[in-house]
Amino acid sequence: MRLSAIFLTDLANVNNYRESEHLEMTEGDSVTVYIQLRDMAVQTVFEGYKNPGRRYVPVAFGGGSPPPVTLEVKIDTTDSAKAITLTKTAVQAFPTTDPSIWTFTLLSTDPVSGTRRMKLKLVDATGTINGIVNSAILATPV
Repeated sequence: MRLSAIFLTDLANVNNYRESEHLEMTEGDSVTVYIQLRDMAVQTVFEGYKNPGRRYVPVAFGGGSPPPVTLEVKIDTTDSAKAITLTKTAVQAFPTTDPSIWTFTLLSTDPVSGTRRMKLKLVDATGTINGIVNSAILATPV
């Protein structure tokens, strides 16, 4: 298992969206971000797949009062004075129809200018799975 994600744009529902390797935005914009979790260890470019990775659906907890599946997104960013890690908690956009799709919001005040890496921390019934998306956010400074 090698956790990563792709960005979904023009999202209407679980069957109607476009895929992107990066999120392109302008610094200072407020953006609702949609990502689809992917297992990059399968369906690789080496094997001839144009869009590598297979959709990853987190394993739900069973039992009476199970804890929710969680996804923490950390965006490594810098401003002119110091390094900052921006942390967001993502939620499942379509929990009953496609639990691989998650969403979070970047606020207009979030420091995201430049090209940023995104770290993922998924907690599901299998345990904690860490992942990364390199050059994930391409934010043009104003």
